[in-house]
Amino acid sequence: MSNNPFYLYTIIPQWAIFLGIGLVIFGYVEKKGKLSIAGWLTIVATGLFALGVNLFGDLNPHPLPDGNMPVDFQVLALGWQAGIAGILALFSILLRQRKSKRYSILAILAVAYAIAVFFQYNHFIRNGGEKPAVKQEAPMKDSLK
Repeated sequence: MSNNPFYLYTIIPQWAIFLGIGLVIFGYVEKKGKLSIAGWLTIVATGLFALGVNLFGDLNPHPLPDGNMPVDFQVLALGWQAGIAGILALFSILLRQRKSKRYSILAILAVAYAIAVFFQYNHFIRNGGEKPAVKQEAPMKDSLK
């Protein structure tokens, strides 16, 4: 395990996205539509989980006194990105059911985006959430006068 307090908030979406992508690709390669749908639904469920963590989790993304943003901010950003991946997966399901010609384009983009989100979760977990997400700079005073 990890000493990261956000371990469950991040490990579940990371591996669920991996499972969803694997099922989508395996279902496409093997021409098994039910596996692809299961992969898309896994990504949608992951997006819902991440949005639930964002909305109902005990996250406090307010700036710290020293001007740094807390690690909670990174978890929120990852959650919103996983939610967007879930929305893209939902639209992919809808286009697949309507047998649209644009399904393949959206499916490729949705899988690519989900892969990017997977690696962002991976990066967050490997770093342990130790470094701050954003350093706020003080506004520049008019020093040229």
